[in-house]
Amino acid sequence: MHINSLDNVVERVQYVHITGCYMTVQEIDARLESLRSGLTEIQSFDLTSDEEFPKMLLLAQLLLEISDQEMADALSVSRPTINRWTNKRNLPYLAMRKPVSTWISKRVAEKIRSLDALAHSFYAVAGA
Repeated sequence: MHINSLDNVVERVQYVHITGCYMTVQEIDARLESLRSGLTEIQSFDLTSDEEFPKMLLLAQLLLEISDQEMADALSVSRPTINRWTNKRNLPYLAMRKPVSTWISKRVAEKIRSLDALAHSFYAVAGA
């Protein structure tokens, strides 16, 4: 086998298939860092603030890569409700904000665990 062929094999091994796309290990590490810092930010939002709650929702959608409809389905509200919340036209009562924040935190934490496990399994295979 030629050295060029080995380089191609190593390049291909560094890509990991994730939900319909391929990511490099470096991209996975960057995504994990982004999710971890996003989770910290989400947990620091003041849920009583009418300014911060919509920001938390938008950050959650970005981190979780979900649409208004997907978030609405998960929270058992309508898509227009999510749209109104993110655009500050109407916001949920304070009692509803904590469960929303908890759901978001759990989903982001699940995504972190999943990507972390994937990265660890890749490192285990690549190191073998």
